[in-house]
Amino acid sequence: MTAKAKGNILEDLVAMMHEVPGLRVETRKKLPVVKGKVKRSREVDVLITSDVAGYPVQIVLGCKNEAKTLGTTDVDIFAGILTEVGIPWQQGILVSVKGYTRDSQDAADWRGMRTLVFEGLSADRLGQEINAALQSIVYLLVSQSNLNRFPYVPDDGVDDPRFINAVLDSENEPSATQLMTRLWELWVSDVIPAEIGEHHILFRPKNPEATWRI
Repeated sequence: MTAKAKGNILEDLVAMMHEVPGLRVETRKKLPVVKGKVKRSREVDVLITSDVAGYPVQIVLGCKNEAKTLGTTDVDIFAGILTEVGIPWQQGILVSVKGYTRDSQDAADWRGMRTLVFEGLSADRLGQEINAALQSIVYLLVSQSNLNRFPYVPDDGVDDPRFINAVLDSENEPSATQLMTRLWELWVSDVIPAEIGEHHILFRPKNPEATWRI
């Protein structure tokens, strides 16, 4: 049996363990790369999609059906794929048949990435890890989504260097969902600095006749 065939078996088993109402489970899913100048995609082993507080959240599982324990290179490759498709490391879960070296476990831990061993893995245990990943997203949304709306001024902050200017193609004042989606896109595209601190972002309409600023 080829290595790919063995990997596909593990991916299908992991996917079947979490096919429950409210979750969409897909295997060998191609996701678009969010960075880079060339339009391309990367394949993830198992993609689980759910809605959290009205926002779509994706959990990626990397499945390794190999005869040896996973090393740091395996963790680094998985982390690199997550970064390329714009999914945080905390929303990645590695599943290995043979376990992990001490170094690879440390490499996953400092990223906040979850690791599981398939032997003895139950649907309940897998569900607990996926729910923990979903809960971390709820915390991030609640703690990071303070939005201030200012009175409309035609040129308010457009040329102000203190603001990060962002355009939204919305005739009416955008909803919280639209704003959070655009904030995410700006962050993974490195428009919003990664440093912890306070960042001022001015959302402007694409249509100059629209009467809103945020």
